[in-house]
Amino acid sequence: MMNPRSCNRLRSGSLHRSNISDRRRSHGFTLIEILVALAVAGIALTAILKAVDAQLVSAQIMEEKTVAHWVAQNVATEIRLLPQWPSIGSKQGETEMLQQQWSWQALTSGTPDPNLRRVDIKILNPSETQRGGITIFLGKNR
Repeated sequence: MMNPRSCNRLRSGSLHRSNISDRRRSHGFTLIEILVALAVAGIALTAILKAVDAQLVSAQIMEEKTVAHWVAQNVATEIRLLPQWPSIGSKQGETEMLQQQWSWQALTSGTPDPNLRRVDIKILNPSETQRGGITIFLGKNR
């Protein structure tokens, strides 16, 4: 049932006009709402891009360390395969792996056991940053 006020509005057309203006207001966003949404989206995208960049850098470092470990294992194998027992001292060299030049340093030192030598192998990337290394022990009677 309609009350008398509604009937008066209906006759005068004000109800019809107020429905149209209500519909216009409820179907769109204000400029401020759009700007706030864009700012929130921009901040979120910036955070996502920073996270992706950090993951890429981390993956690159892990790849470098893995290749450096392979180079160190190759150098250790070459030292193990030498016919003579390594003398105490330092050796340096370069090798190529995955189209990159890698520098290595092998420091041979004595141990409390005169029949055992310690060899510390350090691997440097092309920018001379240490990226890996291993230590091996060699016995005299091989």
